[in-house]
Amino acid sequence: DENEGKINKIGAGIVFALFAAVAVVIVVGTNMYTYSMAIKHAKNNFEFQYYNEAYKNVYGIDIKDEDIEIYDKIMTVMYVNKQLNSYENYYHMKDYPKALDSLLKGLERYDKYYSLAKLLGIESDLDYVRNEIVEKFSKHPVDAALDLIIESKNNTGACYFTMCEEDVETVIAYPYAMICTDSGVAGTKN
Repeated sequence: DENEGKINKIGAGIVFALFAAVAVVIVVGTNMYTYSMAIKHAKNNFEFQYYNEAYKNVYGIDIKDEDIEIYDKIMTVMYVNKQLNSYENYYHMKDYPKALDSLLKGLERYDKYYSLAKLLGIESDLDYVRNEIVEKFSKHPVDAALDLIIESKNNTGACYFTMCEEDVETVIAYPYAMICTDSGVAGTKN
């Protein structure tokens, strides 16, 4: 009668130890699974040239020695690709000088990290990012105009055509029509 309502300390200890062991197995197993999935996704994303996603997969995790190669490949490409990302951000904020600067920095980083990319066997990946950067230079007319203005130190001219050839012929057929220019404008040299 004296043992009624009391918990057996040895039995409780065994149950507690069993639950603790199960909890440890679950936590360790989950961490191992999460890590292996992150590395698997990083490899797949890198293979398909989704460099930003591959970077997100490995960011902030402790990389094991056997996975350091994929980590180095991702980071090497991202040293250049981050400048492409910066370009996109600055461009959408309409901060065109910083956007252009990001592209130029991307090309500098390409040159800086190309030998490492060659050692890692990812020259084609770095070339892909470089080609994306170069494409941005010729992609948008605003960028081309900004390049001209910067290179000429604000001494850039422009021609505007507002009439089609048939309209010009019609107007010029009048006896009092003439051709002229408005004026020339030049920037100051600093």
